[in-house]
Amino acid sequence: MTDKSKAKKLLRKVEDMIEEKPEPQTEQPVTEAPAEKPGANLSAKRRAALVNYLAGLLTLAFGAVLISMLVQQRDNRNTVNILTNDKTNALAKAEQLQDANRELQEQMNALERRVKQMEEANDLMRMTINKKDEENQEAAETIAKLQEEIKAASSKKAYELLLAAQNALDQEDSESFLRAMTELLTMKNELGEAGQALCKELEAYLPQE
Repeated sequence: MTDKSKAKKLLRKVEDMIEEKPEPQTEQPVTEAPAEKPGANLSAKRRAALVNYLAGLLTLAFGAVLISMLVQQRDNRNTVNILTNDKTNALAKAEQLQDANRELQEQMNALERRVKQMEEANDLMRMTINKKDEENQEAAETIAKLQEEIKAASSKKAYELLLAAQNALDQEDSESFLRAMTELLTMKNELGEAGQALCKELEAYLPQE
């Protein structure tokens, strides 16, 4: 039963005591001294009981209010402690999240710098490869030109030997003819079709082994 219901029950009892009529009293014989009326004596007792009852009721109500205030104060203090702890935990978690975010940002910045360095290295490597390709192409062109020059020089030498062999044959200089033909045979592939035909004719004048 709650404090409010107890208080209401006590008030109803008080009201019933006030409204209750005094019981009829038997007549007393008349004496010389006037006796005190029984109804008046009973009414004073009821008033004293009522006052005591009301005082107890007020004390009970005050105690209930005081206990309620103390309980509420304790609950409020617990609630404040809980909220304070929650706030502290929330602040700690927020700081942890900020630290984690800061670390992630630093890692991201480091990765970005690494990617930039790799891109620069890749560009440098590409430039080096392109430059190397250009150098290789230039070298190939140079080699081709040298080969053409060598081939032209070889062809020129072969034709010079062919002409020397022909002149030596016309002059019947067998020694010069043999020397020119011996060297020409090693270079006859450098001659054109007509030159190779003439070389073949001159081979017939070589001494048979």
